[in-house]
Amino acid sequence: MSTIKSSDEHLTLNADGSSKDIKFQANGVEKASIDSSGNLTVSGSVTADGLTVDGLAQLNGDLTIYDATGDPFIKLQTDEIQYVLRVDNSASDIFQLRDATNSANRIGVSTGGDISFYEDTGTTPKFFWDSSAEKLGIGLTAPLATLDLYKSADTAERAIRFGNDTGSAFVGVEGSSGNRFSGSAVNNVFLGATSALGLEFATSNVVRMNIDTSGNVGIGVTPESWHSAWTVLQLGATGFVGQYQGGGSDITGLGSNVYSDGTYKYIETDQAAIIRLSDGSIIFSVAPSGTADAAISWTTALTIDNTGNILSQYGSITGYAQTSGNGGIAYNNDDGSAGGALVLANDADNGWSNIYINKFEWSSGKDDRFMQFAMNGTSVGYIRGTTSSTSFITSSDYRLKENVDYTCDATTRLKQLKPARFNFIADDTNTLVDGFIAHEVSSVVPEAISGTKDAMKDEEYEVTPAVEEVRDEEGNITTEAVEAVMGTRSVPDMQGIDQSKLVPLLVKTIQELEARITALES
Repeated sequence: MSTIKSSDEHLTLNADGSSKDIKFQANGVEKASIDSSGNLTVSGSVTADGLTVDGLAQLNGDLTIYDATGDPFIKLQTDEIQYVLRVDNSASDIFQLRDATNSANRIGVSTGGDISFYEDTGTTPKFFWDSSAEKLGIGLTAPLATLDLYKSADTAERAIRFGNDTGSAFVGVEGSSGNRFSGSAVNNVFLGATSALGLEFATSNVVRMNIDTSGNVGIGVTPESWHSAWTVLQLGATGFVGQYQGGGSDITGLGSNVYSDGTYKYIETDQAAIIRLSDGSIIFSVAPSGTADAAISWTTALTIDNTGNILSQYGSITGYAQTSGNGGIAYNNDDGSAGGALVLANDADNGWSNIYINKFEWSSGKDDRFMQFAMNGTSVGYIRGTTSSTSFITSSDYRLKENVDYTCDATTRLKQLKPARFNFIADDTNTLVDGFIAHEVSSVVPEAISGTKDAMKDEEYEVTPAVEEVRDEEGNITTEAVEAVMGTRSVPDMQGIDQSKLVPLLVKTIQELEARITALES
């Protein structure tokens, strides 16, 4: 049964029953109702000078809050916090979400659609959406890029993080503390990853560069599993540039078809080569074709040591005295007191000359010199050739000479020469040849003879050979280097003869004999 009761303070409408509602009608049309649970339903507009709702309020339609003299607002509060949604006509952010306890701004929206998110004090926007420029700024209110992170000098970094359960990647600017990554520098730009994440750089949907978790870089390739002592830039399928630091030695390497996981190995089935810079020396090594991932056995093809000497695989500075073994090439660098020599040695049984000089595409009128000789920078002769012969040219220009005498007595001098037949001691066949004894010619034609009779000279020789330093694949020394023990001994300084120097004497003698014959015939 429903009842209406009135008292000095209240008017009570009661719909008795669990499913009974109180309804309000105008002109026979329901405008409001209160159900048995206490929910108020209103059809049409509600105008209220202050409205308090305790519990859940549902609104189907529009809610208009209007204050003609001030700034309308909605207050949301609990026993502990209070927030206000308000419209402030005098502020740049006309729509605001504020902390009602201290009036600190939290969110603001301008008439142009810019959105500001404020820091903890509520005075400065730190997260700003510029609606007209369509740019988002973090740390500033005038973003210069689509996403702009900025803050004045501070110990904290400015970074964007991308992460998953495996690890995180960061892009940003290091702060003054410089501690995002090990080795970070203050105020530097960084791109990096934590944990077991590598980095990939791609263009046209293809990865062009990889940085693996060990810090090795691959351009056009994923780096091989290099030993941790190596830091490597791997180029394409098989090239690399890198440095090894370990075992008390540093090695800088440049190689093809080689990597090291503790042992040098082939990347793919093919030949391999490497250049290693270590302890001031440059070592060029090669290897024949081998199977991918098989260990490499190197052959040292060329070495440039830290004194500037150049040695081929079997080359030796003392190769000029070599009597057996394998031939090679060596350049003994001029150190200001000794050296400056090129030594070529080979085994005569192999059928190769020590030097081959070939001048091709030659025709008359072109440079025909094979070799030029100079003394103190002045040319003193050369070797030249044609398509059919070779000439040995020595200086003879009249402008180089003085005291020219055409009246010398050649016949008397020629008769002092003692042509002989003999064999050389080193010739096991004792083959007789025609020639002269050097010191017997020196008094007649001294310019034809080099050296002095019975002269001796000091010669350096190797008492015990040098032992080369041997290292394992990672640069650890397994055999210490030992320098060669050198000694000095006295050996004969042999004389020599240039028999072409006798030709002028022979020609002049013939001329004198011809004059005598002519005189006798007359």
